[in-house]
Amino acid sequence: MVEFLENEKLISSHQHGFVKFKSCITNLLECLDVITECINRGFAIDILFIDFLKAFDLVPHEELLVKLEAFGFNGKTFNWLKAFLSDRKQRVVLDGVSAEWKNVLSGVPQCSVLGPLLFIIFINDLPNGLSILCKLFADDSKLISVIRNPKDREEFQSNINKLLNWTIEWKMDLNLGKCKVMHLGNKKIHQDHFYSFEIDDNGTVTFQI
Repeated sequence: MVEFLENEKLISSHQHGFVKFKSCITNLLECLDVITECINRGFAIDILFIDFLKAFDLVPHEELLVKLEAFGFNGKTFNWLKAFLSDRKQRVVLDGVSAEWKNVLSGVPQCSVLGPLLFIIFINDLPNGLSILCKLFADDSKLISVIRNPKDREEFQSNINKLLNWTIEWKMDLNLGKCKVMHLGNKKIHQDHFYSFEIDDNGTVTFQI
């Protein structure tokens, strides 16, 4: 599977987790290059650090299978992957007392060889359609935008909305309390500004960061 993904260049260049020749160091260095250039040119920069709620545990199996098929995994390989995810059960045992078995309908099996690979396949299309820089390290994600004027802030907010739409479409949740924005560079450009997540269909509940 890894050889196929590498040969076909299917994994996003923004992904640095569980990818050959990439690591948290390459992720940080690429971000540092952008930040340094921005500050040297006298601009400001905003970085949104994104935290997914129980990311590896909440990946929905049906949606993951859709993405695996879209990647070109079919036939026996697809059936094997489907079987790997299917009919999983779990229960809690405490002091010798066991709860009932429950079906596991989401999550990639952690501590397995396939778990990390399946997750980066699932999150691979997150940067698609974004107009600002997105960097990934497995589930640790960040959006980076150069801020020169109010329009850049509007574009940043637009990309946050696209990110939120992605989580809704693919049934993932954000841990909003741990999503933070860092402001760097020119203080005159920054001023006082908040970004927000609209977290219901009517947009009546807003979470500011």
